[in-house]
Parts: sequence; C-alpha cells; structure tokens
Amino acid sequence: MNNTIDPFDSFFTASTKPEPIDFSSIAKTLQNLNDTAFDFIVAGNIDSAQESLQSIATTFTKNPDGLTNPDFRLQQGRYFNILGVKHWMQQQFHQAFLHYTTALEIFEILGNDRYVALVCNNIANLQRNLGNYKSAIDYFKISVEKLEVLDDADNLSKTYLNLGILYQTLDLSEFAEETLLKALHLAEKINHQDTIASCYQHLSIQARRKKEFELSQEFALKALEIFRQFHNKVGEIETMSSLANNLYALGLFEDSINKYFEIIAFANEPQFKSQLANTYFNIAGSLQALLIQQKPLPALEHDYGHYAQLAYSIADEQDDIALKADACKVLAEYNDSKSSFEQSVQYYKEYLLLLKEQQRNESKASAEQFQLETTLAALEKKSLLEQATLKATNDLLFKVVPEPVAKRLISGETPIADYIPSLSVIFTDMVGFTSIAKSKEPSILVSELNETFSQIDRLAKEYSIEKIKTIGDAYMAVSFDLPNEEHHSCRIIRFALAIIDSVKTSFQFRVGIHSGPVVAGVIGLERFSYDLWGDTVNVAQRLEATSETSTVHISEQTYLLVKDTFECKFVGKTALKGIGLVNTYHVIREKLTQLT
Repeated sequence: MNNTIDPFDSFFTASTKPEPIDFSSIAKTLQNLNDTAFDFIVAGNIDSAQESLQSIATTFTKNPDGLTNPDFRLQQGRYFNILGVKHWMQQQFHQAFLHYTTALEIFEILGNDRYVALVCNNIANLQRNLGNYKSAIDYFKISVEKLEVLDDADNLSKTYLNLGILYQTLDLSEFAEETLLKALHLAEKINHQDTIASCYQHLSIQARRKKEFELSQEFALKALEIFRQFHNKVGEIETMSSLANNLYALGLFEDSINKYFEIIAFANEPQFKSQLANTYFNIAGSLQALLIQQKPLPALEHDYGHYAQLAYSIADEQDDIALKADACKVLAEYNDSKSSFEQSVQYYKEYLLLLKEQQRNESKASAEQFQLETTLAALEKKSLLEQATLKATNDLLFKVVPEPVAKRLISGETPIADYIPSLSVIFTDMVGFTSIAKSKEPSILVSELNETFSQIDRLAKEYSIEKIKTIGDAYMAVSFDLPNEEHHSCRIIRFALAIIDSVKTSFQFRVGIHSGPVVAGVIGLERFSYDLWGDTVNVAQRLEATSETSTVHISEQTYLLVKDTFECKFVGKTALKGIGLVNTYHVIREKLTQLT
C-alpha cells in the first residue's frame, strides 16, 4: 500500500485538527499559483496554466471557511480574473465575461479599488472587442476614476491608452487624441517605454487621419525605434504597417506595396498570421488603386485578387469577421471586373451575411446592406437603371435626381447608395387639402397645386435646398452640408419660414423638420428616383403631422443646431406615431442679434 501523501494535500491535513487553519499562509501559496498561472497564460502556455488553476480550484473546495479571510478572498478574486484572461485568449468571450464580473464583485466587496480598476479595464477591453462600445467606455471610465484616486500612473497610462484606442475605433478624433496624449504624458513620466511606443503608434494613426503625414511619419518612426529596442515584434509589425499606410494615403501605392512586402518577410512566424492577413489585404488595396488610376503595375506575379484571396483564407481560418468581410467585398469587385458574375454574386452575398454578423454601427450597416442588395440585383439580372442612364439625356437626369448624383449616374456609377451622417429633412403639408380638393374642379386643383409647388421649388433653389419628391399635397426636401454655405439646419429653417411667409396660395402649411443621418440612393428599375431612408425621415414626417397651421415644428436635435440663430419655443413632450414621446420646438423668428 502506498502511504505517500501528496505535499499539496498534506498542507490541508491540519483542517481536521482542532488548531485553527492559517488561511493567510494558504493565501500566499494561492498567490504564487495565481502568479504562475498568469505567467503561463501570457506566454501562451494554456495547458501549464490550467494545472496551476486546477490546484487553486482544489484549494478553494477544501477550504470553504477561508473565504472569511481577506487575503484568501483576494486570491479568489485574482483567480477568477485570471480565468477571464484565459477564456478571452481562447476566444470564449461569454465565459471570460462571467469570470471577470465574478472577480469584480469580490474586489468590490473587499473594497480593493486597485483590483476593481484592473478588472474594469479587462472588461472594457473585452466589450470593445465585442463591439459593445458604450459599455466599454463606461468600464474604462470607472477604471480611470479609481486609478486617478490611487495615483497609479503605470496602470492609468495603460487605461488611457486603451480608452484612446477605443475613441480612435469610433472615429472620435478629438477625444482619441486628447486621451492618447494623456497616456503618453503619464508613460513618459514613469519611463514606461512599451506604453510610450504604443501611444506614438496610435498618435501616428491620428495624424494620418488629419492628413498631417509628416507628423504621422515622425510618430511612427519614434514608436518603431522603441519597439525594436525592446524586441517587441508585434509593435514593430504594426508600426511598419502604419508607415506603409502613410505611403498609401499619399497615393504612393507602389512604395506602399514594397513596404508591405517588407512586413511579409519580417512577420514569418505562425503567431503573426493576423498581421500577415491584413498586410495581404493592404497589398490588394494598393494594386487595385494602381489599376483604377491606370498606372503601371509593379512586376508582381499575381494581381490584386490573389492577395485578397490570401487575406480571405487567413481571416476565415482565424474567424476574423471584419477582415473576412472586407476581403469578400474586394473579391466580389475583382470577379465582377473579370466578368465572373456568379462568383461575384457569391462573394457579395457572403459579405452581406458577414456585415449582419458584425452588428456594428446600425446606420452604416443599413447603408452597406442597401448598397449590397442593389448590387446583387444588378448582377443577377440586368440593371435597368444602367439602361436608363444610357438612354436618358443629361437634362432629364438633372431634373430627376440631385446634380452630384446625376453626374455619378452619367459616369456609369451604379449602384448609388450613400450613408450621409448629417443633414436636415423637411416635410410640408397643405392644411385641409382633402376637403378643399372635394370642392374644386380637377383642372383648377392641379393648376393651384402646380403653382404652389413651383413657388416652393423657386425658394428651394434660393436656399440651396434639394427637393426629393411631392406626395399628394406634401413636399419633401433636404438640406445637405455644402461648401461656403450656411449649416444645413439653418438653411432649411429659413426655407421653411419663407414657405409660410412668402408662398402666395389659397393653402396654409404645416411644417416638420428633423436633422440626423440617412441612407440615400437611387431606386427603381424603370422610373427610378432618388430617395432617403431612416429614422431622420420618419421623425420629420411625424413632426409635420403633429405641427400646427403656419408653424415650423422641429425636433430637439435640430433645435440644438439652430438655437443660437433662431428664437424657438419649447412645446414639450410630443407623441410621434411609432416613435414615442420626444421633445419638440416651434421656430418663432430669427434672433435680433443675428439680424443686426
């Protein structure tokens, strides 16, 4: 019989004795096991980490009374946090979130703000990767608040860096730059070189987005120098990509291709597959750009479809939905250009499915979905819109759709589908039209309608407003942001007031206006038209329906844009059909300060 006692088990034999167990001593053993497990996870050795984690779990099972000891309880919180890291690295995001929230609850009970901050940072990063951006920002802010009180410059700089990257992802340029500079300042203060390099790398991206290419190059080179000094190969690859992307942004496509191939030669290890996939995709983009510009292509063995396919294959293998979607789109365009319509359709369909799976910005996704569905229709059956473009005269097109859209149609661009982040929509309606129409001869009624709409058309031209359509006695128009023009919200208010004050007709008007994003495009196969979709259109229509006679009824979003220019009266909560209660306003007049 083997009487050998496992050393770890023997540690707990005292629990059967009357003497009290030294849970603080056990906590130190747990601390060592936690540290070991975490080190293994960071090194990518999940199997060895699992052995330490199993030992920790066994300890908790054998010592339920230990949870009354703060040191013991602290190590339990660390254990769940490390489990969260392990599951995240294994892409088991649901389990990771559950373990993180368990750890957070333990640290909050213990009142340990440092660990609360660290776990909140982990949860925020997880939520960011899942696309839950609002939740991520909330957790980052909790982490920042705790770390600022603790004066923990090291972790605070890292948290600011993560928050800055999130703002960058959301294209909130001002917030991103401000937060990244905070992270850089703190990291330089404590000489944390890795964080400094990461800050420079992302500041390089910010500068490129602002078209400050020299500054972007300067930041990227600083980051690259530090990453190389500390042999941070991931940082080196990402910064080399940033330098190549600068060349792409400057239109130096062949130079960017050469730089991307340097990355391929450098990132030749299995753990850099995701960086390799992005590089292949960027090569495809550069080659495609050269092709579009009809510039000489570099002496490469394959065309851009080959590199898009390489990117697609790795993205598919690693389940990188975003990159796979981008690659699908390029492959669809590539096959379309080669007249391989069946393959093009398949890639467009897959792109559409991947977009839905991503579940990111809903408005942008709607625009992409609309564009894709239109493209699929054009590929699966001949696009009558293209035929109409060939047959229509320029004058007819300019009357049917806005001038910029007409030019795009004439140049052969199809489909026309755009996401417009900000404009103003107006609906006007003639009060009591139905009863008036019953009392008039059809010819007289049509004549009066024509004269009324013609007067409104002339005002639209005067205020640079784009008429979309008339629907019975209703008139729909939009105001876009135009260069050297007043903001779209102010122009559409002036247009609305002019309708009420200047249109000479037997009709009186109700007006509704709302500002926000829309999806806009050309629809229809025979009598095609330019139209807009989205909540912005629906809200404007509901505001008109609930407006009073000879009144301009606007949403709170529009009010916030025009409040410094126009005097408005708060109506209160207005019930809009299908939307609910919203704050609305009546426009009274232009402010005297503006008039003087």
